[in-house]
Amino acid sequence: MRFLPLMILLFSLGPGVSAQAPEGGGNLPKKALEIIVANLRNDDSDVKAYAIETLGQTGNLKLIPVIKKYLSDANRYVQISSAKALWELSDGSGIKKLYEILNEIPAQGPIVNAPLVELKIIAQNKIREKALETLASLQGVKARDTLIELKNDNYGSIRDAAARELARLGFKEELEEFFYALDSKDEEVRYQTAQILSRVCPDDLDKIAVMLGSEKSIRVKMFLLDTVNCSRSKKDALEQLLALSDDKNPTLRYKAVEALGEIKSAKVFEKLEKIRLDTPDLSLKISAMKSLIENGRIKFDYTELDDAVSAADARLKRRIITLCPLMEKAQAMKYLSALMFDKDLYVQLDASLQVIKLSGRN
Repeated sequence: MRFLPLMILLFSLGPGVSAQAPEGGGNLPKKALEIIVANLRNDDSDVKAYAIETLGQTGNLKLIPVIKKYLSDANRYVQISSAKALWELSDGSGIKKLYEILNEIPAQGPIVNAPLVELKIIAQNKIREKALETLASLQGVKARDTLIELKNDNYGSIRDAAARELARLGFKEELEEFFYALDSKDEEVRYQTAQILSRVCPDDLDKIAVMLGSEKSIRVKMFLLDTVNCSRSKKDALEQLLALSDDKNPTLRYKAVEALGEIKSAKVFEKLEKIRLDTPDLSLKISAMKSLIENGRIKFDYTELDDAVSAADARLKRRIITLCPLMEKAQAMKYLSALMFDKDLYVQLDASLQVIKLSGRN
């Protein structure tokens, strides 16, 4: 019975979503919603959770009662995703569930030769950490008091997560502690710190920019680049990004180009155009193309995109889906109608969501 309301919704997509057939025939918006709904029954809880979050991004308020049902799902991660999806639809009823999960503190006590018990505690705290992160993401500074309280939690992983989220929200004391840890001579400490900062996304990139030029560890550099990529101050690391866009390591090169794509600069546009024309790497080509198109420097080369859509790389296909809002609608729907039936479920979900959003533009 859980899916009956969903099936009714397939015939009434609600405000903001057109049920009219797009150019080329076929009711793509309806089919897109069917695909998302089908993935709600997936045995993989990660796919199920992502499908629920996808529903939250459709803007369809008629889906709220359906999503609410998953607040009582057997899987806690699915519950957390339901709370997030509801919030996206301006329904805060899932916040209570997040607090409920946070308050499920594993019991402490002397445990002798009980590795399974220890693993269960680790798993429980991973779920609590996800709830904490989601709460901070949704409520912002309103979650401050809860985060400060959780800095005194019984478990170190939760205390660290609370400090990280406070730093992400701009609280200087916590942020300075992480910046200080970057000076460690221990590579593992720098690695863990860079990983945390990639989720904090600080505005001050002075130290990160210097480290990008001096850090020897590839794995540390990768997270430093992620930190730059999510920061609003990317331009402060411009010279380092330009240098790394030619790095021999393909992952470093890709991450640098991703970050460059959000910087408006003649020097950057010149670099991206060179990459687009010269590289055989489709991922790099698409990243460079996106920025150049957004800034009116070039028009779409659909021949290049055709090659990318036929590639086996799911990550690349998901990247192309993000380009669809920039295309003419008929061309975008051509790609999306194919990607909705891709073998990768995340590609399916991303394409289906984009179909619903683009159909709603009219």
